[in-house]
Amino acid sequence: MEQQDIRVYNGQQYSVEEGAALIEQLDARTKHDVHGYNSIEELGIKLKGLLEGEGFNTLAGLLDTNIEALVDGGILRYDAGSGKWVVSSYVPPPTLVKETANTGTIIDLGYVGGNTCNMASANTSASYTLVNSVLNGNAEVLINRSTEPTITGATAFTDSGFVADTNQIMCVKNYGGSIGVKFYFLTV
Repeated sequence: MEQQDIRVYNGQQYSVEEGAALIEQLDARTKHDVHGYNSIEELGIKLKGLLEGEGFNTLAGLLDTNIEALVDGGILRYDAGSGKWVVSSYVPPPTLVKETANTGTIIDLGYVGGNTCNMASANTSASYTLVNSVLNGNAEVLINRSTEPTITGATAFTDSGFVADTNQIMCVKNYGGSIGVKFYFLTV
């Protein structure tokens, strides 16, 4: 549609030809062949519904996709299959890395990027306990002992590489499945 200029009224009555041209231009600019969208009033009602939350299902349906938005305490997601908005619980992503100055006897396997422990001073504990173990969670602990330490809930790899009275990094990882949590030693 090519828009034509419409003369400003300014109190001067339009001629029959100008009036006809004005109506033709208004129709061309606003008329729609889909019922319910042919007037400013009809469009206004639909827009008001969208702004007030009455038409989000229709809006998302028109987009024909799943839409997600982070909301307080969960994820607001439009499920195109059911045609409804669903709030699912939000689980924050795991913290990837951690540095622990002195792990004591507790090894935290809640970090998939690794938990480095005791890197300033070797740990001498004889046994350790695991906490917060997640799949691929791992930790490295600088140790120095005369006997190989044990870890409750983990088993050492065969030929784990332990060397007595030497600074070593004890590497612990949750491999999941039938392997479970395993550990081995690297000499520094």
